[in-house]
Amino acid sequence: MPESDEDAREAVEKVFGVRPCLWQLKAARMILGGQDTLTIAPTGSGKTLSYWLALVFVPEGTIVVVTPLKDLGSQFENELKQKGFCALNVTGNITTNNLYKDIASLKYRVVIFSPESIVNDSRFDDLLSNRKFMRSVISFVFDEAHVIEQWGGTFRPEYQKLGPLRYTMVRHVPYQLGSATLPPIIAQKLTGHLHLGQDTKTIRLDTDRKNIFLRVQRMKHPLNSYRDLAPLLQTSKKFIVFFNSRNAAQDGARFLRSCLPVHEMNDITWVHSGMSDDFRREEIGALKAGLRRGVCATDAIGMGIDIPDIGIVVQYGSPQSLSTWYQRAGRAVRDLSLQGTAVVLVEPKFFDAEKHAAFKAARQAENASKQAAAEAARVREALMASASASEAYVHAGKPKRKRGAGDTSMRKKGRPESQPEVTDLKTCETDIFGYPIKIERAMDDFINAENRPGKCRRGIGSEYFGNLELERHVNTSCCSRAGCSPPAITHCCNICEPEYSPFLTNEHIPTSRPRMKKLKDYTRGEAEVELRRVIAVERDAWFLRKLGPHAMLMPEALWPDSVVDAIVDWAHEGKLDTVESFCNLITWAYAEELAPKLLEKIRAHQRIHQDQHKAGLQAGKLHRDVAVAVKPWVIAVRGMLSVIFKL
Repeated sequence: MPESDEDAREAVEKVFGVRPCLWQLKAARMILGGQDTLTIAPTGSGKTLSYWLALVFVPEGTIVVVTPLKDLGSQFENELKQKGFCALNVTGNITTNNLYKDIASLKYRVVIFSPESIVNDSRFDDLLSNRKFMRSVISFVFDEAHVIEQWGGTFRPEYQKLGPLRYTMVRHVPYQLGSATLPPIIAQKLTGHLHLGQDTKTIRLDTDRKNIFLRVQRMKHPLNSYRDLAPLLQTSKKFIVFFNSRNAAQDGARFLRSCLPVHEMNDITWVHSGMSDDFRREEIGALKAGLRRGVCATDAIGMGIDIPDIGIVVQYGSPQSLSTWYQRAGRAVRDLSLQGTAVVLVEPKFFDAEKHAAFKAARQAENASKQAAAEAARVREALMASASASEAYVHAGKPKRKRGAGDTSMRKKGRPESQPEVTDLKTCETDIFGYPIKIERAMDDFINAENRPGKCRRGIGSEYFGNLELERHVNTSCCSRAGCSPPAITHCCNICEPEYSPFLTNEHIPTSRPRMKKLKDYTRGEAEVELRRVIAVERDAWFLRKLGPHAMLMPEALWPDSVVDAIVDWAHEGKLDTVESFCNLITWAYAEELAPKLLEKIRAHQRIHQDQHKAGLQAGKLHRDVAVAVKPWVIAVRGMLSVIFKL
């Protein structure tokens, strides 16, 4: 690598088409010098580029990357290929012995793995013991390094098993850890967990996203109603709503869609890890292209997406940690010339007044339980004493039997008294006042910042992530990009600026479409049976047109019998008169597509049925008229016959 920063910058710019920042060059020099490096920089500042700079100066070198998300690995792979580097994202559906042979033969300049592939695949161990491969490795990169501690103890246990990795390599390879939300306390834990060297270097930039207005808002409606999200529909800005579970993301999206006209429902969708990779990529691309107004998502969409104009990010329900929230909030306005908003909609139980009141009520109930238990113990002791006195009176004067050491016949029998469970404040997380909390201390301080020293949400985050100490010794900026020259704070938080409220005012909240009444119980007649047959025939024809004659699925896979029955039943009620009413009542992915044709079928069937009904009525009327006309003649004939038989 050239000693001159200017020469190094020119070399990088020729390959990547962008002029690197000084801190990125510094990270590359540390890695090429064999030093473990922590790179902590704000979202959108170019951490990823700092991983790849060494490729320019080591033409035959290889970089191994550990990433938490497949989509992130695919993004790295595509970006590197566009710059002329042969890269590979190793996923479960492509892993073969030949693939690992290609990796070992240095076919790829960058190889990207998940922690599961590293820990569970023995072929990766073979790579670590392959001297030819390991001699070419420039560095091991751990992208989004904060998840090693956050996820390793919960749903990604493989992250906890990466510690011994360093000792299984045939040669020392420097580690580079990158993150936008790596507070000093977590960085210290990672140093021990991954066995980083004592000479580990840290590049820490100011990670505060100063063009994002920070807001905390108390939920006014039940958590599972999602009504607090309704004001989002008033904004014209793109938005992402983050949820803490897949089901919540789906339910939240369904609520927002229910507030929109039928033709606008597809403007909002949901994305999580339970969906296919192609679907997630398509939805992220649609949001980037402006084909979606908003997305309800989990972290599956969060890390690594680069959409410059996300105006609003909402967190529905308090996250567990401040790092998680700042990662999600960092998806907003990657374009530093724009102003964005990040809002946490928090359940009331996480605010100081409510959680302190709940703790005091629990303690009062606990003390009452203790008093009741003590009173019951006193009553038992009194009864036992009375019983012992009576027994002594009855057996007075009788010789007492001596008890030996092994004689337990006269020993007191009974269970130890159960004690109420007491909350041990020493073993749980507590807030600044000493009350127990169920979320990380820093997140609790952020939510209740108005009751903390400084009274500023941004100040809470800056202190936690170590930004306050940087302001005194940060180097002169080298460019206008994030991290080097962050913008000035335009709007801080809703404590510093309570009147500034670009969104979520709870005024003029749109309501969801009125729910239709439930179906009445009835017995299907010939008309309903015939309509069901007609719709079933249409289903088969539609399925054939859509997938062709060689499809491996049955029509019921896309058009379930339950949907057919619902169409028949609502048609019987006479509720399916427009496309909008059809989509309101029939919960089905293809409702909007097929509603016009099905309504035609239903109307045609109803016309035939009505004509048949009219014909039946006319026939009945004619039968009654004939019966009335013939009745006098029948009576007369009967009379004549009776007279004849009497004679």
